[in-house]
Amino acid sequence: MRAVSMTVMQCSAKNEAHEACAKTRIVSEAPRDRRAFGMQGGITMDPQDTIGTAFGAEQGRRDHAASEPARAPLLARGGLRPRARRGRATFAGFDRVRADLPRERLATQGPEALTDAQLLAIFLGTGPAGTDVFEVAETLLRRFGSLRGVLSAAPAALRQVHGIGPAKMSLLRAIGIAAQRALADEMRTSQASMTPETIQSFMKLWIGSRPHEVFVCIYLDARHRMLHYEECSRGGLTRTAVHPRELARNALDWNAASVIVGHNHPSGDAEPSPSDRELTRELARTFETIEVTLLDHIVVGAGSVVSFHERGWL
Repeated sequence: MRAVSMTVMQCSAKNEAHEACAKTRIVSEAPRDRRAFGMQGGITMDPQDTIGTAFGAEQGRRDHAASEPARAPLLARGGLRPRARRGRATFAGFDRVRADLPRERLATQGPEALTDAQLLAIFLGTGPAGTDVFEVAETLLRRFGSLRGVLSAAPAALRQVHGIGPAKMSLLRAIGIAAQRALADEMRTSQASMTPETIQSFMKLWIGSRPHEVFVCIYLDARHRMLHYEECSRGGLTRTAVHPRELARNALDWNAASVIVGHNHPSGDAEPSPSDRELTRELARTFETIEVTLLDHIVVGAGSVVSFHERGWL
């Protein structure tokens, strides 16, 4: 019986040793990043395996370090250097792009915090190679005098500015047209918006950049709200044909109580010519026969306008 008991005890000891070996194999075959946690496939190690686990984790870290070369020595050996980012500035640990600053200011402080140059920089997005977008924006403002002048500038004049290609030229023209239409919507709905300054701004956006002379009309109701605006005639560089009776017929079609007319001078000089003054007198007489008032005649030049009403000629 004693011999049998010893045999059973030996077998039990062997089984425990076999299970311990099996657990050791499970630990050694586990991925290196799991060894420090003592888990693999949901199997938890016994407390007595802690020493083996710690040894395996340390060995895993040594193996990983040997298989992954350090980046800094590799850059040094290959002569590589991190590429500097043009146009970036570091402040308080943050890497920021200059062109993004106006957008952040617009989002956090509102449009009043932006200068005209910063607003143009947001529109343009980027400058050409070697040129900051802010330099392009400032050049546009110097050349055309104001933001309104930029948005109403002729395409040929915009193309002469370094950094303004076909895409950016089309973008600026589209913004100018959108501003004109938004202003027209306001003039249709609000009597308070029909001020001389608003009408002159509208005329500049509308016809200020035309390469040829055009004659336009704005028809108003009895409360001086805009009913309709249209181009009535188009001519060459120096003159356009205007027929007063046809304009009077158009005013009746729109049931207008008053009319504002305007035309541009592609030469850039907004000063009215003697023929402009004679035409205005003839228009006023023709409109008077149908009980329509000619409120103003506005001449648009390059960066300036002349109002017949402000001159006292109407």
